[in-house]
Formats: sequence, C-alpha cells, structure tokens
Amino acid sequence: MLTLRNRGLFSLPLNRISALQAEIDRLFDSLWKELPVESGGSWVPAMDVEETDDELRFTFELPGISAEDLEISVDRGLLTVSGEKRRQSSKEEGGYRVSERQYGRFVRSFQLPGEIDPDRVTAHFDQGVLTITVPKPENSKPRRIPVQTARQIEAKAG
Repeated sequence: MLTLRNRGLFSLPLNRISALQAEIDRLFDSLWKELPVESGGSWVPAMDVEETDDELRFTFELPGISAEDLEISVDRGLLTVSGEKRRQSSKEEGGYRVSERQYGRFVRSFQLPGEIDPDRVTAHFDQGVLTITVPKPENSKPRRIPVQTARQIEAKAG
C-alpha cells in the first residue's frame, strides 16, 4: 500500500489545476452568454404532450409571440410547429444593457402515431399558450376486449 507522507508537495499543483479549470469554465460560460441568440442561434420553447384515449394534445409556452408568427403543418404523419420570437426594438440609452430573454426562430417536429387526418387537427392560441389537438384515428384507439367463458361460447353456438 502506497501512502503519501508529504501531501503539501501534491496539493499545490492540484489547487492550481482546480483554479485553472474554474477559470476556463467561467470564461466559456461568459462567452456563451454573450453570443446573440438571433444570429443563427435557436431556442426551444417549453412544451407538454398529453395523450388520452381519443387524442394527443401539444401545449407550447410562447410568450411574446403573435399568432401571425406561428406556422403549424402536418405532412405524412409529421407534425411541425415553427415560429419566431422577434426582438422588440428599443431605444438604447445608458451604458449597460442586460438581456436574458431569447429571440429567434424555433422548429419542433413530432412523428404522430397511425394515419392522422390533417383536416381534424386544431390549434388554439391564447395569452402566449399554443394548444394543438390531434384526434387519434379510430383504429389506434384502445379497444376493450371482453373475456368470455366456455359456457358463454357454448350458449352462443348452441
């Protein structure tokens, strides 16, 4: 078994490596925060998907987006939702400006189960929340199978 008797020899380089790693992390974190999102960047809005026996429901949080900036399509069983959150023009005064909000285009696509009828898909947009309802085709809905006893089968046959 190897034991280190003089830990001071090794702790100094390890402290320097840890400090260097922390500085590199800080540098990269600040670099990513300063990159403008709208220049080639994209963002992904928060969303939920709910499934019931009769439908799929997609709910997106899209604050600051107008209905005119949204596009929804269904093509060959692929639901695509896209849009753009535009930066509001503002008069810049003063020296410093901090912006944590994200802007730019987004695109989300989802493969839908079964043969979906695109004419039955609905979309509702209210107060920054987009809800898309996709009715399931009849053949993909769960079906309850009754269990028959031998006596029931004999009664039907006889």
